[in-house]
Amino acid sequence: MQVEFSKVDHRSIAAIMIQYDPGTKDMLVFGVSGGGLKFEPGVSGYFFKLMRWASPRDQTQSQQGGSAPPKVWTPLFEVGLGVNLRADRPYDLEVLVRGAVVTLYVDGVEIGKHTLAIPSLPGNPWGIFCGSHSKVHFRKISFNQAVPKAFVVMQFEPPEYEALFQDVIEPVCRSEGLKAYRADSTYLPGLVIEDIKRQIAESRVVIAEITPSNPNVYYEVGYADALNKPLILIADREEGLKPFDVRAYRTIFYENSIGGKNRIENDLRAYLKGIMDR
Repeated sequence: MQVEFSKVDHRSIAAIMIQYDPGTKDMLVFGVSGGGLKFEPGVSGYFFKLMRWASPRDQTQSQQGGSAPPKVWTPLFEVGLGVNLRADRPYDLEVLVRGAVVTLYVDGVEIGKHTLAIPSLPGNPWGIFCGSHSKVHFRKISFNQAVPKAFVVMQFEPPEYEALFQDVIEPVCRSEGLKAYRADSTYLPGLVIEDIKRQIAESRVVIAEITPSNPNVYYEVGYADALNKPLILIADREEGLKPFDVRAYRTIFYENSIGGKNRIENDLRAYLKGIMDR
């Protein structure tokens, strides 16, 4: 999206509305602002900002009449000084959202990233937001929706695990609008753990086959849980529960049979559908 101001002052702001919840009126925006040197509650004088408009999490509803607590702007990422905002100068703003990771671009250059505290964004996916005492011009507005990713954590030997991915997990994910991404490199030398963390953070859901006692799998499951990612565990019924407590998670127990294949397909599809419909 390209934005341009006719005149600018400390009140000028134009932003991409990344998320808007029509029920709560909460929103997440990324934009350019002439914040200048005038600091107002919740709004700083930074040039480019990723901000959330919502009630503070530590506030509860008022005891008098049950009215909702007031909403405030909470800065999530800020850079530059708003006094640098110029009139009649176009700014190209772009946002890339993958899972909980928001990547921000200005004039085609990445200026920062932020990992949201929620696994996915509720409400409507995008819009525009502005405030000014003069004209604000919006141009080149476009929206492209990428295929959400399911990060698959499992080992791929012996061959039956490869078959589980190829014949069950991948096609079921595809049928529910997800791209199954398996971390083959997880078990190769020279692993960069930050790349694994990024892949998990950018995923819509994490699917983990936990039958073998594999420390890499356990680590990735724990990291996904720490990020509050929707998590689906799969295990061979003959092995029973694993060394850690999995009762709080969606767990699918399967059998290596034709009937077992049908059951795991149905259960996995039902779990994924419930996650994607939220």
